[in-house]
Amino acid sequence: MYKKLFTILGILNLTPDSFSDGGKFGTPAKALKQAEKMVREGADLIDVGGESTRPGGRAVSVKDELRRVLPIVKKLKAKGFKISLDSRKPEVVSACLPYIDWINDVSGMGDEGMRKLAAQSKKKIILMHSRELPVNPQKVWRVKDPVGELKKFFQERMKLCEKDGIKKANIILDPGIGFGKNLKQNLQILAGLDELVKVGSVCLGASRKSFIGKLDPPSPRLRRTRWLKVDQRLGGSLAAALVGFERGVRIFRVHDVGETVQALRVADAIKMQN
Repeated sequence: MYKKLFTILGILNLTPDSFSDGGKFGTPAKALKQAEKMVREGADLIDVGGESTRPGGRAVSVKDELRRVLPIVKKLKAKGFKISLDSRKPEVVSACLPYIDWINDVSGMGDEGMRKLAAQSKKKIILMHSRELPVNPQKVWRVKDPVGELKKFFQERMKLCEKDGIKKANIILDPGIGFGKNLKQNLQILAGLDELVKVGSVCLGASRKSFIGKLDPPSPRLRRTRWLKVDQRLGGSLAAALVGFERGVRIFRVHDVGETVQALRVADAIKMQN
């Protein structure tokens, strides 16, 4: 029997303004149906988010975020699904804590209250790098070595996390593809994922990100406007996942679960022949 050597987080956005599927799963019925679909296709956890962190996105209050996510995580828990909560607010995480399995903090565990909450919960955490939230697309990250900067950032944040009681084995690193990085920097980070894996376990969230649409179309006949559309980025998303897998990444946060699982299983089967 095949033993899957990677973990898939299926993205479930409960926001009206997410960059990819904003507004599609805003009702409990639609959210539950999508979660069930992703689990059937091979998702190990459902990554639930109630605040868009897309470039130029608006922050939401604790009350509004809880109104979106709490009923859904309760329903998913009742179904027996494993849940990752995508939130940067300790108050939201605290209210959802009985129903979730992982904490996905896009602010990189910079908040002491979040770190202590995570330590007490003993749950796995995803510590993501982002220069600021919401991302200001006009600000440029002026670094020559993005992979080196990420390594320093993760090492510093991991020390803070361990100091506040989070076990190193529970820390997962996310390089934050698309979060305040330009096209070249995103590509450099993907190429250098093997260096980040040396620091700790890595979760890659490159699914449908804008850097894919910023690459030149493969043919002059393919209009650039079409190439930029979010729903035209499956091929690029799979390419990024496969590059990550080859470089040692084993956790993937994706929109297209079935296609990603199939691609990774084939890559894994080929790798096992060596």
